[in-house]
Amino acid sequence: MSGLGAIVDRALRSRWYPVGLAVVAGIVAVATKHLVYPDLSWNRDEPVYLFQVDLLRDGQLTSTDGGYPAAFHPWLSAHHDGRFFTQYPLGWPLAILLGMVVGLPDLSLVLACALAVVGTYVLAVEVTGRRKVAAVAATLFLCSPIVAVQSGVYLTYLFATGLGTLFAAAVLAAVRTGARRWALAAGGLVGAVFITRPFDAVVWAGGVGVFVLVAERRRLRSLLRLLPAFLVGAVPFLVVQLVQNWWTTGSATTFAITAADPLDAFGFGDRRLMPLLDTFDYTPVTAVRGTAKHLFFLPWFVVGSHLGALVALFGAWRRRAERSVRVLLVLCVAFPIGYFPFWGIHISSLTTRISGPIYYIPVYAPLCILAALGFGELARWNRRATAAVVAACLLITVPVTVGRLGLNRHLGRIQHAWADAVAEIPDGAVVVPSPSPYIFYLAPQGITRPDAPGRVTYAVDADPELVDLVDRSGQPAYLVRASVPAALLAPTEDTGAYTVDVVPLDLVRGDALRLDVSVAAPRSRIVVVDVTVDDQPAWSSTPRLPGRGRAYVTAQLGIDRAAAGDDGFVVPAGGHRIDVTISLGSAADGSDAVPIEQQRLLVDADGTLRGLSPGRVYRPDPYALADGDLRWLDDVPSSSVTVTLSDDHVS
Repeated sequence: MSGLGAIVDRALRSRWYPVGLAVVAGIVAVATKHLVYPDLSWNRDEPVYLFQVDLLRDGQLTSTDGGYPAAFHPWLSAHHDGRFFTQYPLGWPLAILLGMVVGLPDLSLVLACALAVVGTYVLAVEVTGRRKVAAVAATLFLCSPIVAVQSGVYLTYLFATGLGTLFAAAVLAAVRTGARRWALAAGGLVGAVFITRPFDAVVWAGGVGVFVLVAERRRLRSLLRLLPAFLVGAVPFLVVQLVQNWWTTGSATTFAITAADPLDAFGFGDRRLMPLLDTFDYTPVTAVRGTAKHLFFLPWFVVGSHLGALVALFGAWRRRAERSVRVLLVLCVAFPIGYFPFWGIHISSLTTRISGPIYYIPVYAPLCILAALGFGELARWNRRATAAVVAACLLITVPVTVGRLGLNRHLGRIQHAWADAVAEIPDGAVVVPSPSPYIFYLAPQGITRPDAPGRVTYAVDADPELVDLVDRSGQPAYLVRASVPAALLAPTEDTGAYTVDVVPLDLVRGDALRLDVSVAAPRSRIVVVDVTVDDQPAWSSTPRLPGRGRAYVTAQLGIDRAAAGDDGFVVPAGGHRIDVTISLGSAADGSDAVPIEQQRLLVDADGTLRGLSPGRVYRPDPYALADGDLRWLDDVPSSSVTVTLSDDHVS
């Protein structure tokens, strides 16, 4: 062995090597955060966790709705008994809070990345018994693009992976030695996973448990003596979760994610992220497609991409008779099998090329251990060939990593346009990102709590509560909306830069309103104007477009028994909501029209009408549109659609 080879060999065998890897992992996390995600990523789970941390800093698990639950409803959060709470458990938010309390916001990112790398090392030592193999495996894990992409975001995946790998190692150590201290540690670690990512805890426990039951089937009775210690470690975390459930949802057995939307669940059928979004029919065929896409892109984010995966397969084949390889293979298949019936596989498959197969991130630990075994087998066969394979893996990994980081940096930077726009708005104003069914659904920095007002107050651009909120606040209100249709804001490799326009929202009030609609559209399109009263159809018009591509329509509003004439409609007295929706289509009868903007008015009990002008942008879910729809929507900037309210009796 050459001098350099001997030095490397000694370093890999050193007990200090994993410490050095942990330090490097922390540096990677901090660098990624500040260079790639300085303004958060495109993933809207991040502000949800930060909203939860904001509550925890004030000693709260929930936030008041301020009397306007629809206007202040946060993304991925539930509402119960006048309070808001996020759908996530406490494990990761507490880790983030730790960094905030000590004045080091990046500490949780350092902890998560270092924990995942060290966890891979510890698991490798336990299953192979060789520190050198463990050092190579942990190095491969740290150098994988998935770590670079995920290390700088406030998401749970690396943190839960670190806890899960340590849990697996502790279980195997308890089985091997019969020591209760390892069983106690295993219980505590799986409990920590449970209050971080509950289903990951189920998969980790199921995968390791199945292996132990099969491999140790002849001495299961003797292993039962480890169960009490395991439960002592796990039960406190289970109690914490049950208490959180009870405090937030009102039931110890009802998780917050179920309270947010019962359709956001495992199994096939209609599924949905939040109640105001469209449902999606998750079928076994969809599950197969999503799983296949995840499995195809999984090697992209490991060292050497598909070549690295082949090395791992080679190591698994050459060492297939060893129990260590069997447990690693069980863990590799546990997560694809476990998450197969979860419809989140479909959602995450839409962005797998951008951020990796996020639900399969725990697979990278055993995969890297198998790759380390594969490189070892190659080295025993031919060192020069091994060096060539290593060099090829590095040549593949560097451009993949740079490309994925560059794409994520681009997507993160362009979404900061929302913050740039709001920076010019005066203090105390009401800010309405549009179209947004939930707070920070579009603007990630828009964390608003009615019980802890910020510089501005963010509100949702839906439901009649917004009109009342702006009216009662006495503060100026502003609509902020992207310069491109919302259908083009979805994170893809083709998402382009955009600006965010700031439009003052004027409150119009009176008892005799005339609605004037002016719509600019491509000449080949049909304009449809629909009016509903309390969601019931009241009036509709399909004006013809003149040669210059602009259509005009006027509607008179009659209250109670007042006649509206042939060009209007009558609204009964009392409290009502009027929605005027402008749509564009291509069919002569407007049957394929897609809504592009909406004006909302309120009819109070005394017959007074109130509304905000201009209306909100109303764009459909981008995934519900065909490519053709996206093309023609891109030709219709939001500024070309105007809804003007004129009133002869303004108060």
